[in-house]
Amino acid sequence: MIDNIIRLSVERRFLFLVLALILIGIGVWSYQRLPIDAVPDITNVQVQINTKAPGYSPLEAEQRITFPVETALYGLPNLSYTRSISRYGLSQITVIFEEGTDIFFADSDLTYGTACSHARTTRNETSSRLDSPPNLRFTDKASR
Repeated sequence: MIDNIIRLSVERRFLFLVLALILIGIGVWSYQRLPIDAVPDITNVQVQINTKAPGYSPLEAEQRITFPVETALYGLPNLSYTRSISRYGLSQITVIFEEGTDIFFADSDLTYGTACSHARTTRNETSSRLDSPPNLRFTDKASR
């Protein structure tokens, strides 16, 4: 059996060469259309809220901006947890959502939801204490 295959491949080597090239071409074509990433996206769904508050110490930023906004975020659907950093003149809150949450849903829920209205209320309350009111910016951390 093997002797017959070897004899046929030697006698008709151009036929086997063409068949081998066709198989290689089909393999390359199939490889290019594989829907698998070499490095999958393992980042979680998160949105950052950056609040600029010139003149606030870290303690004031934590008490007057970060804590009230974090408190408003607790009612968001699919919320996993939040973490925050308060520095001189800056409050940064990172909102982490559960796996599978659509990033656009999470961002719009923050932008148009109760958290944003509470953040704007906080902004109006704190603007009377500052020369210039805090600048609330909602930015996507995960760009998909």
